[in-house]
Parts: sequence; C-alpha cells; structure tokens
Amino acid sequence: GSTIHVAASLKKHITSALGQGKNSQVDPDVMTTEAWAYRVLLNRVFGHSGQLGQQSPSGPVLLVQIGHERSTLYLHSEGAPAVIREVGWGGRDLTQAISQKYNIPWEQAEAKKIDHGFIVPLQVTSDITPEQNEFSLCLESGLEHLIGELRQIALMAKSVTHENLELIYLSGGTSLLPGLATWIEGRLKTPTKPLLALSSATQSG
Repeated sequence: GSTIHVAASLKKHITSALGQGKNSQVDPDVMTTEAWAYRVLLNRVFGHSGQLGQQSPSGPVLLVQIGHERSTLYLHSEGAPAVIREVGWGGRDLTQAISQKYNIPWEQAEAKKIDHGFIVPLQVTSDITPEQNEFSLCLESGLEHLIGELRQIALMAKSVTHENLELIYLSGGTSLLPGLATWIEGRLKTPTKPLLALSSATQSG
C-alpha cells in the first residue's frame, strides 16, 4: 500500500549544487527534488499533517513555478505528485517580446516589463487606451507558449486523475505581473491565483 518517490541525479550535479551552497555559506542537511518540495509545500497550504491551511481541494491542483528561463508545471493530486514537467519558457520570453515589438534594448525591455507590465483581463478591454491594449497584446503573444503547455497538462491531469483541474497556483517573479492570473483564468476557465505559501508556514516550518 506504499507510494514511493524515486529520483536520480548525476553526482557532478549534486557536487555542483553543494559547492554553490558552500560559496553562499549554506550547508544543507537535506537535498530533495522539486516535485517533493512542492508536495510538502502544498500539503502544508491545504492543512494536511495537522498544519493550519486552506481547505484541501477535491480535484487536482496545478502549481506553475515561472522562472526566468524555464518554468516547472507540478500537478498535485490526493496529497502527492501526479505529474511534473519542465518547459523551456520563462519571464525572459516576455522581455524578448517587448524588445522585439518596440525595438528597444533588452535591459530597457526588462525594466519596462517590471515597472509597467500588465495583462488586461478579457472582460475589461474596453476600459483601456489603445497604447495600453497594444502593450498588453504584446505580452499576451509572449504568453501563448505557456498557455499551450497549460492546456496540455490539463489534458494530462484528466487522463491521470480522471478529474478536471480544480485550481491553478502561480509562483515566481513573473507571477506578480498585474492581471496575469485573471487572464490565465479567463483563457483556461480554471480558477487561478498567486501562491501565498509563506502566509501558511509555521515558525518551525
């Protein structure tokens, strides 16, 4: 009746990670996989193992960790990992879209994304200026690859768990882009919100 989580890595990758930690004066007691770290995190958020948290959803939950160059899609079902995928898409793709659209240097495009970036939700497009709409459409074009990946893992969720996605969590720097969660929710018809994990962590945790 046990479920076993198995992971493997080349020794050189472990040695490299430990070396980077040592250079930053970090000496870890435990190294784990992203999948298991996300599993523990979401179980704490949902109040498993006696922790205080949100009500646990009955269906599968997708955590989208958006990095700079890559993103991780982690499917959580019945308290354990169901699917985890890494995709070659990240915040840099939005920066590139801005740089190409407005013909500006990369650094300027990155600053524009961070300082003024936003995605206009589908239901409020009539309340913005043409310039705002143009900028939002530029970012949306950069998000199409991510939307395709999310749709694909939603199909995988249905195949693996026999249930539709109940909730999508967003994390990572790009997840702070105003309007992103609402826009994704409108495209996928699935509740989407930022992961506020640390608000559910205990002092000892």
